[in-house]
Amino acid sequence: MQSPFVSTYININDAPEEDRKDYAMVIEAFLRQRLLGVKNKVGVYFGPAFPKVLYVLDENNVWENSEYYYLTEIAERCSVERLAPDYISAKVMRELKEGNVFACMGAVHPDTDVMYKINGETYVGCIGGMYDYIKDTFKVKEEDQFGQIGNPNKDLNLKDFNIEIFDNSVQKFVKCTMMNKNIGSSFKMYELTILKNDEEYHSIYATNDHPMIVADISEEGKFYDPEKAYECKVEDMLEKELCIYDSLDTGDEKYEYKPIARRVIIKECIGTPEFVYDVTTETGHFMANFFLSHNCRSFLSPWKDENGEYKFWGRLTNAVEPSLNRVNPYQRGVMIA
Repeated sequence: MQSPFVSTYININDAPEEDRKDYAMVIEAFLRQRLLGVKNKVGVYFGPAFPKVLYVLDENNVWENSEYYYLTEIAERCSVERLAPDYISAKVMRELKEGNVFACMGAVHPDTDVMYKINGETYVGCIGGMYDYIKDTFKVKEEDQFGQIGNPNKDLNLKDFNIEIFDNSVQKFVKCTMMNKNIGSSFKMYELTILKNDEEYHSIYATNDHPMIVADISEEGKFYDPEKAYECKVEDMLEKELCIYDSLDTGDEKYEYKPIARRVIIKECIGTPEFVYDVTTETGHFMANFFLSHNCRSFLSPWKDENGEYKFWGRLTNAVEPSLNRVNPYQRGVMIA
């Protein structure tokens, strides 16, 4: 039986202060169970791949004399023995995420249109078709995610191929380094519909955790401003009055699209497709149904190279050179999860 493709997000500060000690007991029990593992068919304990565990480091659990440091010690031991959890720096994420701390993963519907190039030739089509065409044409072997034999969630390692996808945040085609498909039944799907002059313009279907580039409602009609735009998970947009970054064809060049903020309405969809898809790009973004979308690879902590440039190394990007994970933090194109 396949484990659900989900992540468990552990942030001690998500609980109100009066409930925090109780929450800490739940966290401890969860980590100790993960440390023990689960039995396989022959009764041997092993570390399951799912759910993934995302553990937040903050002021009250990162220092040796802090109140919940004992939970971090258990998490560290669990990382050594079970390769989980992954760690989120709350301090760094607040600096890069408008003061917010959260975990993101997600993907888009297979019928979502993208624009891409293969060896310089331009194609426009759905992301599911792009995945299958590249796999079949170039005989790219599907890799079982996390190295699990028989895992139905698959990756295509594209770093050695000349494949690009259009990123409307920089108005050009950028290197596509990986594609992946995941079982859709593990997700809720939502329809996001752009409004233009209060009429429906175009839509995208995305999973609940898919991060979109958004702006406050007062920014409607503004071009993409990296200092004001930020990421928001689809499910967190339901109760907020936000604009989503759409793409405007300026008409100056054949493929010139500039992100512009427009109003959006969101509704939950009944049922999910068999698979949902995602792309990893060198910039961290790609254009999906004219929306400015974030590629959803989960990244660990950012670090700076000898030139002071931010770099990121993702737990799912072992096939990608670190240089391809460079992101301009001022574009709010940073995901740490």
